[in-house]
Amino acid sequence: MIPKNQTDQVLEDLLAAWGLNAGFVVDLYESYRQDPQSVEEQWQLYFNALERGEPAPQFPASQSSSAPESAPAPVVSLPPASAKESNGGGQVKSQPAVTPPPTQEDTLVPLRGGSALIVKNMEASRQVPTATSYRTMPVKLLEENRRLINEHFKVAGRGKISFTHLIGWAVVQALKTNARINHSFAVVDEKPHRVEHPHINLGVAVDLEKRDGTRTLLVPNIRSVDQLNFAEFVDAFNLTIRRARTGKLQPEDFQGTTISLTNPGTVGTTSSVPRLMPGQGAIIATGAIDYPAENRAMAQEILSQLGISRRMTISCTYDHRIVQGAESGQFLAEVEALMKGKDDFYDKIFSDLNLPYRPVYWMPDYNPGTLGGGGGNLQAIAKQAKV
Repeated sequence: MIPKNQTDQVLEDLLAAWGLNAGFVVDLYESYRQDPQSVEEQWQLYFNALERGEPAPQFPASQSSSAPESAPAPVVSLPPASAKESNGGGQVKSQPAVTPPPTQEDTLVPLRGGSALIVKNMEASRQVPTATSYRTMPVKLLEENRRLINEHFKVAGRGKISFTHLIGWAVVQALKTNARINHSFAVVDEKPHRVEHPHINLGVAVDLEKRDGTRTLLVPNIRSVDQLNFAEFVDAFNLTIRRARTGKLQPEDFQGTTISLTNPGTVGTTSSVPRLMPGQGAIIATGAIDYPAENRAMAQEILSQLGISRRMTISCTYDHRIVQGAESGQFLAEVEALMKGKDDFYDKIFSDLNLPYRPVYWMPDYNPGTLGGGGGNLQAIAKQAKV
């Protein structure tokens, strides 16, 4: 058992080294302190080195979530325990927020361990000067092509493709033509620098429920997603999520994230401004896929006749020191264009998945007789005959 003051220093070092994932790592460390054999070998090596004040060991990047096997796996160096986040002008200096005192009826619950580190982590995120761009996009084409894929997969006995798979892939492809969104900021020799990353390491936010009913957020990454095709991306994505939910993530799964994707839309959130952590240039958030609020009480037939489809809002929260608003806007415009089929987006997906037919394409829908136009029935019959 190490002294309490040393334990406190270890917790501080974990916050500095692991950022948004510090709460998860602290829970592992608590398990390690009680029984070192309760965590996997790589975590044992890391925690042992941390307690001894030694340099963190190096681990090879996981092959399960990296580029194809033909590409050599990069070596991931864990961040030094003493590294502290900076806002570019020296050490971080956070002033505590003024809060009203609790009343006698209130119950005070101390935040300890991982929860306490999350508080400090969120305070550190305030040192990153951010701005956010939003774009609302139609998803009819996305829905139709996903439906075609999953109908074929059902017959073939394969799994399902989620909206996040397709949206995440559009984000990756858009980053290839908007590389500055994948950059990050760093201070080297007391001078500000733009860090240009050679590959895209996509962090995927995973919401987990702990044994006590509380929730925690992990952000492991899929390495070098720019070198994968869509089928490989889906496999790597699913494996990363499965490992997160079964507690099988390794230290290297959190290292080197260049940009993150989170999906608060799964709980009905329409748009979000997530926290951007130091070391990344942007975080992308996807909102709920739904009809506009003012149209949700309308019958499906009327919605179809009026050409009203479901839509989704995507936000890009970026580090304003290295990314400008126009660049963020162009990036989101490219994401929308891809989801509408630009650059054979769906054709390539269908090819990567070995589907035997072509996808649905984006085009204006002409609905005869809409809003009282004459000859609706005859024109509708003629339209159906052409389909």
